[in-house]
Amino acid sequence: MPPKRSQPQRPNSSAQRQLAQKHRQQQQQEQQQLPPAELPADDEYARVLLAQNRLLLGPTTQPPADSAALAPQQALLAVVADAFADTISREDLPHQLRQIKDLFLQRDFTTLFTSAALLPVYAAEYIPGRALCYRDIFLRIAPLRDVLRAGGRIVCLGAGNGAEILGIASALHGMRPDASPLAVHAQDLSSYGDVVPSLVASIRKTLGLGETDLVVETSVADLLDRRAVAESVAPLVAAASLVTAAFVLNELLATSKSGFAALVSSLLTSLAPGSLLLVIDSAGSFSEVTLGGSSGGAAAATPSGADAASAQASAELQSQSRAAARTYMAFDLLDAIKALRVVESYDAIWYRFDKRLTFPLKLNNMRYFLRLYQKI
Repeated sequence: MPPKRSQPQRPNSSAQRQLAQKHRQQQQQEQQQLPPAELPADDEYARVLLAQNRLLLGPTTQPPADSAALAPQQALLAVVADAFADTISREDLPHQLRQIKDLFLQRDFTTLFTSAALLPVYAAEYIPGRALCYRDIFLRIAPLRDVLRAGGRIVCLGAGNGAEILGIASALHGMRPDASPLAVHAQDLSSYGDVVPSLVASIRKTLGLGETDLVVETSVADLLDRRAVAESVAPLVAAASLVTAAFVLNELLATSKSGFAALVSSLLTSLAPGSLLLVIDSAGSFSEVTLGGSSGGAAAATPSGADAASAQASAELQSQSRAAARTYMAFDLLDAIKALRVVESYDAIWYRFDKRLTFPLKLNNMRYFLRLYQKI
């Protein structure tokens, strides 16, 4: 088991309510300031939707344009409902969901993501919306569609709950039989137990993706532990055509600035030239981290033998730490690294679910930032 990091002092219930209210107000202000925007779609996106509808509903199906994405999205939700039927029907589910929300507000990510009792509940609550969003991203962004068709290996960091596995599987489903075999490796801080096996079994049953289409692998490592990253994560990254970091880098940066810099250095050292790095996280103040001013200890030692790109990652974070205090998103630091070419860039983008979709738990729209980088 990875070493446990120190836990923040937990606020009382009154402080929790005040924090939650402040967070809701910030979200409302941010949503009012920016006009709604969604990822653009091209003709190939429409062709994949049509192909997936025919796989699900029959070869002669020609759904109306405003309903083309509905059946594939509902099929994705059916995967989750089947995989987590027991968790969704638990009587104490509302209480555990409140626990999860409190831990998020406290930014106590270590407790949340190492709790055997909360992880299945977190998966059932957050997989549906996240997986729908990831599916949309992989279908709408052409370089990501190309990765799915080409096959090979995708490594997903901080992805043990399986949302990226499901989103990728749903996108891949509409590309059969043209796509080559694909392996998706989901890494995380701790094991989610039966969550991923249940999800994969449901994917195979509902979407018909066999092991010749999609291989799923998992591993456990602390991304803030330099030895663990060097021994178990870096070799996976070196063999991947795409590495994803969805809703994880800002958490790592908030937890340990030096650990974040060391991880980025390792990624830059390990990524093969031409490979892609996809970064997704919440847009807005909840993902902001303050650097500079009194923020000490942010400097990370550059690993022995690291290349110029990884050295620049450490130098960039050190530079920001010495500057006057201000808030940053993870992409602010990554954008400044010369070894990463920005392929796609959105500072604030929406995924809005279709209100005709049905699921036992509430589905939430997502506002996120996205960066797709290519290692030069």
